[in-house]
Amino acid sequence: MIKILLHIGLPKTATTSLQDNVLVPLEEKGLINIVSVTTLFERDLTDDEFESLLTEQCLNVISEERITETDKNNYDIFINRLSKLLKKYEVNTLLSLREPVDFIYSYYVQTFPQVFSQTKNLNNFKVFINQILQTPEDDIFRMFFFSSFIKFLSEKFTNINILLYEDLKYDQNVYFESLSKLLPVNKDELKNMFNKKEKNVKKQNSNGKISRGLKLTEILRIQKLKNKNRFIYSVLKICLIIELIRVIDKYLYLNKKEVLHYLPNSNDKKKIKQLLLVDNDLIEKYNLPRKKLIKYGYIE
Repeated sequence: MIKILLHIGLPKTATTSLQDNVLVPLEEKGLINIVSVTTLFERDLTDDEFESLLTEQCLNVISEERITETDKNNYDIFINRLSKLLKKYEVNTLLSLREPVDFIYSYYVQTFPQVFSQTKNLNNFKVFINQILQTPEDDIFRMFFFSSFIKFLSEKFTNINILLYEDLKYDQNVYFESLSKLLPVNKDELKNMFNKKEKNVKKQNSNGKISRGLKLTEILRIQKLKNKNRFIYSVLKICLIIELIRVIDKYLYLNKKEVLHYLPNSNDKKKIKQLLLVDNDLIEKYNLPRKKLIKYGYIE
């Protein structure tokens, strides 16, 4: 029987550490089969095409946090395509949460160069917070509202297992015990693998975190994804694969200036936290630990 673990993020919950430090080594040992579904962002796969990527010999793992990044234009199309393909299989779904305000801030800093720096009305974190408060129904903010967003995800994917990002700092035994139930490796080995090296750690000072500038190759990639003109799209695609770009990339930077993103003030933090508090239905449905949720700031 084909078994699948679908890891759908959220972003900024140590996804890269899980992928690089755990999933890749497990595949190298033949314990899992990592399934790439990035093609689904461009086109729909047939059932046969999808099944050709799977194996019955070990656990098939799909780890793709873009599934939950609702600021991406085609995230809902991707979710629907993947949901349709997975319906006939035995699937466990893994979702990691992070305290909402901390999650918003970390995600904003992470994606600022590629996404928010390109959007005039969102290119400042203070403005970004105000925009969430003014238009919380905007679809790009959907992933920040855990209670409603997870309800939506549960309609698309089965057997959702929720981990708390903060347990990586305060209760690793619980975190890796839960993860070991989904992967073919015990909790102690998981802990050793996971903690080898932190990924995507941002520069920071006492005022906040700093996002890096965009390189030329990244700008070309962004423009390729955004551009609907087939000719321009093709030209940009060719540019991305020309070896010369690597040389140019060493010397030519656009938006190279680093940007300091100030932490939200206490008033803004209080207002946004009130808006994003996790509700009792979510806590009860997934048996989430109430005391921890209070300690970590998910609820009051």
